Amino acid sequence: MEFLEVLPEQKANMFRTLPSTPDYASAFGRLTKAPWFESEGEARKSGYGHGASAVVTSVYAMDVEFRDVARTCASKADEKLPGSQAFIADYSGLGATLADALKAVTDRNWDEVTEKIFACMATHDFPVSPSGPNMSPSWAIDFGVPLGVEPVPDFPQIIEGARIQVVPTSPAKNYVPTSEEAESAAVMHKCSVETGARESWEKAMIDAERGAISQNHVKLAELNAALPKLLEIVGTTQKSA
Repeated sequence: MEFLEVLPEQKANMFRTLPSTPDYASAFGRLTKAPWFESEGEARKSGYGHGASAVVTSVYAMDVEFRDVARTCASKADEKLPGSQAFIADYSGLGATLADALKAVTDRNWDEVTEKIFACMATHDFPVSPSGPNMSPSWAIDFGVPLGVEPVPDFPQIIEGARIQVVPTSPAKNYVPTSEEAESAAVMHKCSVETGARESWEKAMIDAERGAISQNHVKLAELNAALPKLLEIVGTTQKSA
């Protein structure tokens, strides 16, 4: 617990004893976002590549003694707060249900609607090729225009034999599209509107979200009913600590 309090940004580590707490709000935002740019301005700025995300400062504990201490703490916590770990896992599972529903919509609609957009782009003098010489790494297709260079992410280098390692922060790296790429991406955005792909995508996402939330209501009610008892146990434990 103290380890996580010292590092509030670190969601998990290799010896974590509680279920991870993913940032579902960000995940849902990514899943529901239409894949063909939100606006013409975004299309021109983003192009078809991806930048490299920043690396936040993290601590990696690779000492087996830390693992053993973590397991001991987990056992003691479960004794004082019976059912707490299962409660957290169940609550996190609600988010997973919604995420799975949104991903399923993406899997069903991606190919069909994207092909409509590609056909529309050809009518606007920006034909694409599934096997051209200038394939986009992110899209696995040749857009017929020169592309920018995707920056290499800064992956943490784990030091062999280290017991504790601090990985420093690395800044994000932006992807810069070529001018021709920016024009092509702008046409893709226009075609996503012209073909009705964006409208059908948003409707499918809303329907999936409503369905998943409806399924979660019963489970959420059960968890909410159990929450006061869990909070009572937590309060009692803190007073006696």
